[in-house]
Amino acid sequence: MGGDNFSPNIYSKGMYGQLSPGYTNMFNAFNASTAQPNYGIPTAPTMPSMSGVLSNVPMYNIPNAVGPTTDWWNSVDPNIKAGAWAPYEQGASALGEKLGSMGQLGSARGGVSGNAAAGFGDYYAQAANQYGLGLWNMSQPGLMADYNAQLQRGITGYGNQLTEQGMNYQNQMNQINQNYNNQMTAWQLPWQMATNYNSLMPSGTYHADSGGTMGSIMGSATSILAPFAYGYGSGMGSSASKP
Repeated sequence: MGGDNFSPNIYSKGMYGQLSPGYTNMFNAFNASTAQPNYGIPTAPTMPSMSGVLSNVPMYNIPNAVGPTTDWWNSVDPNIKAGAWAPYEQGASALGEKLGSMGQLGSARGGVSGNAAAGFGDYYAQAANQYGLGLWNMSQPGLMADYNAQLQRGITGYGNQLTEQGMNYQNQMNQINQNYNNQMTAWQLPWQMATNYNSLMPSGTYHADSGGTMGSIMGSATSILAPFAYGYGSGMGSSASKP
């Protein structure tokens, strides 16, 4: 179409011949993008909801409370029980000897006297209470230590799971952001190249296909897209759904 109306300034026709194909490609890319909604800018991602991320971690089991239960009593070694009871048996023997020396123990025919029965009854009642309490006091520190160890293991495991879930969520968001940034970089590249071509081409260059001044057209194109390619698009960020 028509003759060559190229008016060289500091540029040569050779430079124009080298830059013109790339310039035409940028112009075609501009036409293709402007035909798309919002110039074909990648859609900002929606972040996964934080709701439920941590609540999905099951609560740790709390150990049974420490106390003098039947299970505790059955767990005490029989030798320990016998050893703890031995002093009380010796005390009962001493009490019997004392009552016998006082003539209050009773006789083989008449049985234990009332005073002896009352004395032994009171003695064994107190002995049983002290015996049980003594066994509990001996075993309670070890039981408490085991209880605290189990509880701490549960708390630690629960905390580790919370940390892992939080890290998985953060890694997922980082990956989504990285993918979005890669898309934005790929989208910006043609317009950055168009801007570079526009700055190199002489202002009066005539392009046969466009029927007008190519530098003017591409200058308008890049000025329209510059906010998206250099500011607005790269600064859009991502929208996260509320927890």
